[in-house]
Amino acid sequence: LRQTVSRTADRIHVSGTGRTEWLFTGNVKDRRRVSGSFIDHGSRTIVVYEESDLRHALGINGWADVLTLGFDTGRLADFEPTTRTRTMGGIRFVRYAGGRQAGMAQEVWWSEEHLLASRFTASDGNSSTSYAIDRIRSGVDVTVLLPATDRFPAYRVFDFADWLERH
Repeated sequence: LRQTVSRTADRIHVSGTGRTEWLFTGNVKDRRRVSGSFIDHGSRTIVVYEESDLRHALGINGWADVLTLGFDTGRLADFEPTTRTRTMGGIRFVRYAGGRQAGMAQEVWWSEEHLLASRFTASDGNSSTSYAIDRIRSGVDVTVLLPATDRFPAYRVFDFADWLERH
């Protein structure tokens, strides 16, 4: 799966195949909280997820989960930083190695300043998922960070509960 992610201090846009996209918005009053909009271009639908919807349906426990693109920063304590570094798009990543817990990668390339992992693999014993950033560039297309209802005013809008009732 290849995705394009646009990150700012309070919004994150994720798009993949062109048929769907996500816009996550951090809460300005409480930086721990997040809401999201799922845009399905095929059905011309926007599904609005409140924080509890994201937590219960998708396992997203707040803004930090979205900002770190799903990497569990608590697991860094099980790794040791090494002296190896690499720079990608002007961001410096440090190699952390030695994770021993089940489900954890053996190494992670991490930028503390940007709260971003550029590469890791997680496994649950039955399957594994590898994550890697191919390219980083500065600047964001600000139009993708506009509210989904502003970008697609002709789309039907549902809150998550109403959308579940219809499906």
